[in-house]
Amino acid sequence: MHYYVLATSESVVKVGITKDLDQRLRNYRTANTQLVYFKTYDLRCDRKEARRIEKEILTELRRWYTCRSETVYSESPERVSRVVEGIIEELTINQL
Repeated sequence: MHYYVLATSESVVKVGITKDLDQRLRNYRTANTQLVYFKTYDLRCDRKEARRIEKEILTELRRWYTCRSETVYSESPERVSRVVEGIIEELTINQL
């Protein structure tokens, strides 16, 4: 499973999980041929755990940004990535 953060415009950031990262990217590139920003995280877990991680990430992102489903409205996809990285790191440490 992969968690992705990608910017499809200067203020729209898409986040989410996917099993097939290449297919997901093709889908986004079909809708918008240029990605402004792109980062992925390898989640070494099953789909159920990935969904739990996704929910925690969205909960935290909603504290800082306006979000609608997988869409985060932010001028800085890098900042969105830092929030995501922090949560993934925290969850990984807590699982040890």
